[in-house]
Amino acid sequence: MATEQAESGAAGFQFQFTKEGEVPVLETPHLFGYILGPWHADDIIAIWNDKSTSRWMADPEGEPCNHEEYLENHSTHPSEVTDGRSFIFYTKEDRVPAAFSAFYDFDTSNSSAETSFCVVPSFRGRGFGTEVNGAAICYAFESTHFQCHSLFSTVVTENAPSVACTERCGYKKIGIRRETHRLEGRWYNEWLFDMLAGDWLAAKAAHPALSGIRILHDI
Repeated sequence: MATEQAESGAAGFQFQFTKEGEVPVLETPHLFGYILGPWHADDIIAIWNDKSTSRWMADPEGEPCNHEEYLENHSTHPSEVTDGRSFIFYTKEDRVPAAFSAFYDFDTSNSSAETSFCVVPSFRGRGFGTEVNGAAICYAFESTHFQCHSLFSTVVTENAPSVACTERCGYKKIGIRRETHRLEGRWYNEWLFDMLAGDWLAAKAAHPALSGIRILHDI
């Protein structure tokens, strides 16, 4: 089944934004990535609302994501979305939801965007963060719909695994944003990273987990 999905790209392919017709748009060594749709609500909300994940997200003490909020933001056909792409990743063999990544706030004037990612706790420590972060970066740089010139990302300085993963994917530290993340009454700093297409190509050539990433369908 996994092989059939990976090879589903063909001339004249028509992307269907439905649960029944969905196909993966990204492949990594261990995962298939799908553009987020309304039918992914339960899986992605569970990922976002996990406390060990949300503590490092933009609003860690805000209200948990709910179905109404999710559907409002993820029911538009990708062909009508011009500011980025959001992906959910499932394991190839048994289709278990494992991770999320995205690039967003695409600036058409400067061809730049921001990226982020998170991994389900039970799948951490297996290199999936590198795969899904790399997949979003790959799509941002290599998709014919975006072809970004530069990307940036911020990571809380205490989030060591994500810092290491971000650097592994080709990002360069360019500074610190001081006291920009508030959690449980404490202010945290964030590393500010950026990268150019050449940084991505160098990282992809150096790491098998990144060189194994493919865009299956450029939507």
